[in-house]
Amino acid sequence: PGSRVAEQESGRDRLRSGPLERVTEPADWETTQLISADFDDAVEFAVRRFQQERGITVDGIVGPETFRRLEEARWQLGDRVLSLNPNHPTIGEDVLQLQNRLNAMGFSCGREDGEFGPFTDKALRDFQHNVGLKVDGVCGPATFRGFGQLRRTVGGNESSHSVRERASLQQLRTGVQGKIVVLDPAVLQLESIVECTAISRDIAARIQRRLGPQGARTTTTRPTVLTDDSEVERARFCNELEADLVLSIALFSLTDQSHGISAYHYGRDSSSLSVPGQMLAGLILDGLSQSIPNVSSEPGARTWDILRRTRMPTVRLVCGNIADPRDREQLSDPAVLDTIADSVADAVVDFFSPT
Repeated sequence: PGSRVAEQESGRDRLRSGPLERVTEPADWETTQLISADFDDAVEFAVRRFQQERGITVDGIVGPETFRRLEEARWQLGDRVLSLNPNHPTIGEDVLQLQNRLNAMGFSCGREDGEFGPFTDKALRDFQHNVGLKVDGVCGPATFRGFGQLRRTVGGNESSHSVRERASLQQLRTGVQGKIVVLDPAVLQLESIVECTAISRDIAARIQRRLGPQGARTTTTRPTVLTDDSEVERARFCNELEADLVLSIALFSLTDQSHGISAYHYGRDSSSLSVPGQMLAGLILDGLSQSIPNVSSEPGARTWDILRRTRMPTVRLVCGNIADPRDREQLSDPAVLDTIADSVADAVVDFFSPT
């Protein structure tokens, strides 16, 4: 409890010191005296707005993931010098802006995830070479000036990474046989954690039993308590395994959250999203909508760490809201869980099937 209070207080300070101004315009607020010494309604509103715009769980609580995002949001491109540090990667809004700019100009740095990794380093060096700068992989004043010399960004254009993802998707679609699929029973909130974990693991196991006979090589992550790096560690596990696909199974437990089944892929806007993830999420929802009520009509874009830190197509399927009586009743029916597993397994097979 003490650490949670400390997180809330530190999160309030983060909101006061910068990111709040970038989250919303002053006109959205009824008073200019928003941030008080207490974590009051105005601060909770700011937290919820921040969470919504960052594409993470909207609960008004400054937990580990929200705290990290507040820290990342402090930085805008030009605030600090950026370069590759393999042991302690630089993460922040400024890195995301750099990746977006490089991809838009045709220097592919891979997924725009806000982490300065090897692909971003290579793209930056390619950019420096093309504009005649010293090729040192350091994004400082000279490189910022170089952006002004070679800025061909046109609003609405698909990024080079999205184009490459579409091409790589065709290479991936050779059948489900032998594909490595990671099932990730996830925890989104501390509320009802035991019940939510049990249901997520049950659904993951049912999916695993259906994909195995199809020839897929499946494994599961181990659900953990919500810590600063639990989801980051699971994403790292998937990357080290070089999985072909990740399916994260979760439930909401929020009294103010809409009910029903929804699916999410990585994305912040139309120029920064996972094309394969969006495709698979759509296939899953299409299948589920044939036999289960209250299924979202379209997949959503989010930036949970399991989505942004994995290097392969990843989808998070939220199978309902345990705090909603209708969802609770539905999730207690084994036949419904079987239907969910059938639809997901069929969607995975379709996803990998050659076109």
